Amino acid sequence: MSIDEVLEKAAQDGTIPGAVMLATNTSGDFNFKKVIGKKSLQAGCDDPLRLDSVFTIASMTKLLTSIALLQLHEHGTVGLDQDVSEYVLTKQSILTGFSKDGTPILVKREKDITLRLLLTHSSSASYSFMDPKLQQYAQYTGKSVTESSTIDDIFDWPLLYQPGEGWTYGAGITWVGKVLEKLTGKSLEEYMQENIFNP
Repeated sequence: MSIDEVLEKAAQDGTIPGAVMLATNTSGDFNFKKVIGKKSLQAGCDDPLRLDSVFTIASMTKLLTSIALLQLHEHGTVGLDQDVSEYVLTKQSILTGFSKDGTPILVKREKDITLRLLLTHSSSASYSFMDPKLQQYAQYTGKSVTESSTIDDIFDWPLLYQPGEGWTYGAGITWVGKVLEKLTGKSLEEYMQENIFNP
């Protein structure tokens, strides 16, 4: 069964609303375009997908940010095992649990947060909305789990374990983006335009 057939079947049976597929090769002599399905699985929404449909890419920016940082590493601008504390705020404590009265138990972070740990989701910087301990911490402190006024707000949440001692999907790549901005003196968008999208 071809990828077209797999995706068409998935769109027909409601597994996915649809898909937009684009592919090319480095020489540009092969260009594949295919659109399957609707914009939504919601009842009554029959709007078809189009080649120019806009999607939220969410965590796909993690890939692009990682590529951007690895470009800087390739050029010798930064080491992967470098402590990031000179670039971003790293005062976070480790949230180990809660006392009987619900008070958060916080201990001092003893290990450096490095770019390698951030890139591999082993820095212990999680998303507050994904972790029950951070949700309980938010309830105790009055912090919002779902709203952050700035990207810098993510640096004000406790970590979940000593860096390098576990794996947690989360905000580490956002930290990488801030480090990249400090290293280059450019916004992440400017750097990506110049070094990923335009070339």
